[in-house]
Amino acid sequence: MKWELDHQIQQPQQLQQQRSEPVRQDAWPPAQQVPFNMPSGFVTFRYSSTEVFSQNGQVHVKMRETRYQDGRLSSQECEGSLNRDAYQRMVSEAQSQFLNQMFGVARLLLGPFIR
Repeated sequence: MKWELDHQIQQPQQLQQQRSEPVRQDAWPPAQQVPFNMPSGFVTFRYSSTEVFSQNGQVHVKMRETRYQDGRLSSQECEGSLNRDAYQRMVSEAQSQFLNQMFGVARLLLGPFIR
């Protein structure tokens, strides 16, 4: 019985001795130094316009695009002419798309009243 009491008393002393010796262990390896890059791309901007017009019996197209990206401002302009058949096809497709969108809006607004 005395041996058990002595043994119980010695165990906490041994634990204190073990705890008094700190061991340094890094959870993660030290970070390597990475070069700092200036952040880019916080603000990007793009503007484009396309003009289609008829002049002297020919169809002309003008396209302009301006963009701000990665800290640089760039502009681009193009000009050309179209075949009359291509122009007619483009106009009919644009009109068809516009009418389909208008029918969709009309169905949305008037749908509850039409059965």
